[in-house]
Amino acid sequence: MTKKNSLFAGTHETADVWAIYYSLIESARLNKVNARSYMNSVVSEIERTRGEIDYGLLMPWHCPNGHITD
Repeated sequence: MTKKNSLFAGTHETADVWAIYYSLIESARLNKVNARSYMNSVVSEIERTRGEIDYGLLMPWHCPNGHITD
């Protein structure tokens, strides 16, 4: 389903943004982090620092909240 949805992104720029967004969500899932909590954390941190941040610190394994326990 993901592949079919990506075919109708509209423009190349939109497809790039969609790919980044989907990659972030999937990397959160693979690291057992709630994707919604992770995305909220990333967006709030970018807004708080006004973009002046080491983006390596925004990876899912550094997420302060939203870890899913088995």
